[in-house]
Amino acid sequence: MNSKVISKPIYDLLSENLNQVLEEKNKILEEYFYDMTSDRFEFENLIHDYIAKIEDYMSKCKAEDLDDVCPFVLINSIVEVEEVGTDFSERFHIVSPLTVENSLNPDYASYLSPIGKALLLKKVGENVSVDTPVGSIQYIIKSIEFVR
Repeated sequence: MNSKVISKPIYDLLSENLNQVLEEKNKILEEYFYDMTSDRFEFENLIHDYIAKIEDYMSKCKAEDLDDVCPFVLINSIVEVEEVGTDFSERFHIVSPLTVENSLNPDYASYLSPIGKALLLKKVGENVSVDTPVGSIQYIIKSIEFVR
């Protein structure tokens, strides 16, 4: 099997991020999805897919001393997007819904929000469709950076 080579700090970051999501999962289920509803199952599927993608990616990686490049949008990523067909760019910091101190900042998006769900696990250059109450918005991901 050919291993992907990533930087040691990014490998460690993926591991830390995975642990954080696993620790928060039950707390979020209790706080936001205590009843067995379709929203709860949607959340469980989102988290399952997120964990599986990171674990699969890490299983194929070899950590070395390289430049730090985030492979895809993670929780705690800052994502720069450009609206397709315009020059309008925005930056979103994808955060946990438990990040209370940042909940009023308009640049913060919970990974449970429409924009957060749409961006999670996407790569630079990917087109993303976000369904909002005013219609669908098409973005292209321009950059991803991670905040520790």
